[in-house]
Amino acid sequence: MNRRSLSLLLACLPLWPQPSALPKKIQVLIITGRDDHDWRGATPLMRQYLDAAGVFETRITEEFRDAGPESLKPYDVAVLVYSDKLAEDHWSDRSKATLLEFVHSGKGLVVYHHSSTAFKDWPEYAKMCGGNYWGGAQHSPIHDYTVTFTDRDHPITRGLKQSFLEKQDELYASMEMQPSGSYHVLATAWDDHALYNGKFRKPLPGPGANEPVLWTVQAGAGRVFATMIGHSAEATRSAGFRATFTRGVEWAASGKVTQALPAEMAEAASR
Repeated sequence: MNRRSLSLLLACLPLWPQPSALPKKIQVLIITGRDDHDWRGATPLMRQYLDAAGVFETRITEEFRDAGPESLKPYDVAVLVYSDKLAEDHWSDRSKATLLEFVHSGKGLVVYHHSSTAFKDWPEYAKMCGGNYWGGAQHSPIHDYTVTFTDRDHPITRGLKQSFLEKQDELYASMEMQPSGSYHVLATAWDDHALYNGKFRKPLPGPGANEPVLWTVQAGAGRVFATMIGHSAEATRSAGFRATFTRGVEWAASGKVTQALPAEMAEAASR
């Protein structure tokens, strides 16, 4: 083959993108390793959901109690699957400052369910969370309930059907929420007071109340997505949890959502 023929052949070959030209995936760190909920069951499922979305690269750490800034430097968003019930589970001031600066500098944080019970001695964490399962917070026995989106124009919820059934999950109620306007509710669920059978931590008036279950917080230059659903590994398998979780992680990392709508959660699926 002469040089002219070789040049023509090369010109006809498809131009494959070089690895450096491929879109950079969102870097996610799941922080776990301490909790009296099923973190060992839920954490790998969360990683599986993120991998399936196609826009994330995810790693997991089970040790963050004395982490420094270098631990979060490569990442765009941190996902907390963590609570510090025991004294040995408490974070050092260094690790607290690391997470706070990470978020306030413009990165993302996702607060998952029982992580809202953590760090009761850390006021800045409460502000980032928007609401915490502290003080008089309570829940009725595990049951099926409907999650209804109250803001369907947010990037996390846009295009999703109006509501979904969350099976056999905990529904947090009476949470300690931050002042109105400091958090933005995306979805609520009806807390049926009859399910408590009179066993209230604190009295609840009326037959029930719509409790916030998904919301966002602006924390400095960063974004926080809080999800109170998904008590157990099995509860995270619902289509509603998977869709809102992966979309919430992307929004917390970047302020936008680019992943495709899951067919079973798309608005057309409810018609």
